[in-house]
Amino acid sequence: MSYTYYLRGQLDSALVENARALQNDSTHNLALGFGAVARLGAGDTAGALGLVNRMRLNTPVRLYVFAATGDTATALADLRELESEGPNRWGTATTRAFVMLGIGDTTEAMAALERATDSNEFWPSQVPMIDPVFDPIRNSARFHNLLGRVNLPVSESVVARHPVSR
Repeated sequence: MSYTYYLRGQLDSALVENARALQNDSTHNLALGFGAVARLGAGDTAGALGLVNRMRLNTPVRLYVFAATGDTATALADLRELESEGPNRWGTATTRAFVMLGIGDTTEAMAALERATDSNEFWPSQVPMIDPVFDPIRNSARFHNLLGRVNLPVSESVVARHPVSR
C-alpha cells in the first residue's frame, strides 16, 4: 500500500502506511525498500539511508538509494560484489541500471537496461514504468524503443507521469 501511495505522489500517506508495515515486521526487505524510496521522495535522505542499511540483501532498490543519496562508493562496491557473484534473482544488468539511474548516468543506465533485455532479465515486471526511478530516461526515444522491445506501450501515463518531488 505504501508503494502505491508513493507512485501516486501521495508521500504523506506512503510514509504512514510504511510505518505500519515496519511495525508489523521491522526487518522485511520490501517494507524497508519501499520506505526508503518514499523517504527519498520526501527529501529524508537520512531516513532512506537508515532503512536501506537495515536491509539484509543487496537489491536494486537498496543500491539505487545509496547511489541517489550520493553514496556512490557503497553503491558501486556492492554492485561489483554482486556482479562478481554472477547472475542473481534481480538480474545483474538490471541492478547496474538502477545504480546508474541513481548516480544520474542515463547513458550507462540505458545500456544496462538494453543488456538486461537482451539477457531476458525480467526488469519490466519488477518495477512499474510510472516509478520515479525512470524519470531521468522517461522521455528518451531510446527508452521508448526499449519499452516496445518488451511489449509495453509508450502511453501517456508513462511519458507524462507527474514525478514525485525529490
